[in-house]
Amino acid sequence: MNRILGYGEDAFTLWALKHHTTEILKAFQDKTSPSDCLIFYRPSFGRSGGNKSAEFGEFDAILVSLENIYLIESKWDNFSRFQKHEITLSAEQKLRAFSKIHIKIDESLKGISTGTGITLAAIFEKTALGGSALGDRGLPAERVGAEAAERLLGEVNGKGTVDIYAADQLVPYLAILKGRLMVKELSLHTKTNIWLVEQFFDNKFSIEEHNNVWKISY
Repeated sequence: MNRILGYGEDAFTLWALKHHTTEILKAFQDKTSPSDCLIFYRPSFGRSGGNKSAEFGEFDAILVSLENIYLIESKWDNFSRFQKHEITLSAEQKLRAFSKIHIKIDESLKGISTGTGITLAAIFEKTALGGSALGDRGLPAERVGAEAAERLLGEVNGKGTVDIYAADQLVPYLAILKGRLMVKELSLHTKTNIWLVEQFFDNKFSIEEHNNVWKISY
C-alpha cells in the first residue's frame, strides 16, 4: 500500500492516488512499483512576496517514484478549464516547479504596434536560458504566460547550457574560439548556421546526441 502523508479536502484526488497510482505511472512510462512510491497529499510549502515572486507553493499531491518526482495538480470534468482531455495550468503553477525563485518584471513602454509578447529568462551562475510566447487576438493573457513558462521549463529541464534560440547565434563563436555548447534540441536554424560557418573554415563541427541532449563542438 502507498504511504500517504498529510491531509486535505479533495476526496477524489485521494481516491485516485490510492487506487490508480499504477495507471498514473504507466501513463508516464515509469516502471516503478506503486509500493516503492512516496506520496505527499496536499502538501503546502507556503507562498509570499506578491505577484513578483514565487515560492514552491501548494500542490494537490507530489508523487515520488524511483525514476522521477511528479508535481500533481488535479482537475476534474466539471472544471471550466478542463477541455478535450487537456489541463491548462497558470504560469504561476508552472513556475512553482523551480522550487524557489525571485522574479523581476521589466515592462516595455507601449509602442505603435498592437502586438503583445512575453519573454522569460532564468539567470544562472554561468548561463541564462529563455522562453517566450506571442499574444494573439482572442488568446487569453494567462495562456500566453503559460506557454512562455512551458518553454522556459522545457529549457531548464532539458539539461542544455544554452537554449535553442541562442544556440544558432553562438555557432560562429564556437568556430572562432574553439568551444562547445549543449542544447536540448538541434533546430533548423542551428543546422543551417553550422553548414554556413563550415564554408568559411577548414574543420567540421562535431555533433553528438546523448539522452536527448545535443553537444556541438569545434
